[in-house]
Amino acid sequence: MSLVTQEDIEARGYANLADVLKTQPAIGVTNSGGAGSSTSLRVRGEEGYRTLVRIDGVDISDPTGTQVQPQLGHLQAANVSRVKY
Repeated sequence: MSLVTQEDIEARGYANLADVLKTQPAIGVTNSGGAGSSTSLRVRGEEGYRTLVRIDGVDISDPTGTQVQPQLGHLQAANVSRVKY
């Protein structure tokens, strides 16, 4: 398990959570445009729908699709105290 702290996020000037995650080893993040666009998260080559993302213990997967996966495009890095993966 690894941890990205609020100090790490602020020191690097990340604007959104996808930017924080895509710089970490074994994590792949792709998006189809700018802020708010569809963003996929993959851990160690797995498909995005097999990745569980929780914010304060709440699953943020989008249940409207046939293969449920978390949507990160709208999540800003401001006020994020830590990211564990």
